[in-house]
Amino acid sequence: MLSFLGDVQIGLFSFAVSLYTTIMASALGFSPVESAFWLSIVATGWGAVYWFAPIILGHLSDKIGRKFALLMGMAIFIVVNVLVLVAAWHPFHLFLAFAASAACFAFYYPVLGALSSEISECQGSTCHSQVVSRFMVSWSIGLMLGPLIGGTFDTLFNHVIAFWFLAGISILISVIVMACLPSKPELVMLVHAVNQNHLDNHQHESGASTNPPKKSVTFSRPFLRVMLFSMPFIFSFMNQIYFAVFPGFAVDNMILGVFDGADPSFMAGMLVFSLGFGRTVTFFHAGKMGKWLRLPLVILSPLVMGVATMIVYFFPLAGVLLVAFPVYGIFSGYTFSTGLLTLMESSRSGKGLKAGFYEAAVGIGTLLSTFVSIFISPSNPSNPFLLSSITGLVTSGAMFLAYLSWQKGPPSLVEKYPDESGR
Repeated sequence: MLSFLGDVQIGLFSFAVSLYTTIMASALGFSPVESAFWLSIVATGWGAVYWFAPIILGHLSDKIGRKFALLMGMAIFIVVNVLVLVAAWHPFHLFLAFAASAACFAFYYPVLGALSSEISECQGSTCHSQVVSRFMVSWSIGLMLGPLIGGTFDTLFNHVIAFWFLAGISILISVIVMACLPSKPELVMLVHAVNQNHLDNHQHESGASTNPPKKSVTFSRPFLRVMLFSMPFIFSFMNQIYFAVFPGFAVDNMILGVFDGADPSFMAGMLVFSLGFGRTVTFFHAGKMGKWLRLPLVILSPLVMGVATMIVYFFPLAGVLLVAFPVYGIFSGYTFSTGLLTLMESSRSGKGLKAGFYEAAVGIGTLLSTFVSIFISPSNPSNPFLLSSITGLVTSGAMFLAYLSWQKGPPSLVEKYPDESGR
């Protein structure tokens, strides 16, 4: 529930801020070039903070506890939404709001990811994969619904309603956290008890000694280390253009075609919803996906994402995009899930910090894509999608070449067991 509600907030806030930027720029009398410039500036707000905040705050959550970290993030996010409503009158203020929201969720998703992994890894790799998969499915459904809610609000009411709604969700999340989540001491005791119970059951079933050798997981190829950075980076680099740039782009540039007469902002929300639907289907599959399938998906997914994004650049026709967006969503889901599952399986402690590094790679991709968009979108509003497409194609080729250059055996996780000497 927390994972779902959190990304409803992210999806809705990104969508609402993008629309608000376009509306505000028009009200201030900005030219189309100036409007495109500020749309890109505002979109960089998330990445300006999220490339480093998850590392710091994820590690801090290891110290102060998951429950307190989540409550702190939501308290700040409530303040951000209220300030947007009462104090924002220039796009620069929306940039600051987007940056502040990134800090709030740097205290949110590394925490939830670590928590999901902590309470499931002791039940075995199959259970761990399924729990992490459900965590991803939950936030994916939330991110899928957020833009749709935003488009509906703008069509039936106005974009301002979204910020009141977001503050209300933050209050609901805080109530759930206080009522349902264990404190740090309780969580430590819970994880220890479940671990001990699982170990006792294993010893009883196998007749093992009371001190079995500990198993650790390490990477057998540098390729996998590169993968752990490349997958969240390419996922965020391309996705941020869809979530932060596309809603504003669609209002002025999308050709409705057979959907002529439909509200452009609602149509944009429907398209982003279809992208999220494809990603969610992938996350369902990720929990059952064999490890042998990860390598081809690591190489193939950025390629398909790049081709789908190229369609947005050449054919911004709503009917065509209804096909391209779900295809993009499916393979963007594989891009994210292969990296996160591999990282969580290889971590045994400090999961908040590890999840923070993964989220920081997301932040780096987010920042770079929208920062470059500042300079290329004024000349042509569709240029960010060309940039995104080229990035996907280049990444796919680079990953394939990296695999060939490093291939000396199966590029998979290798389980290591100490021998009798303890080595």
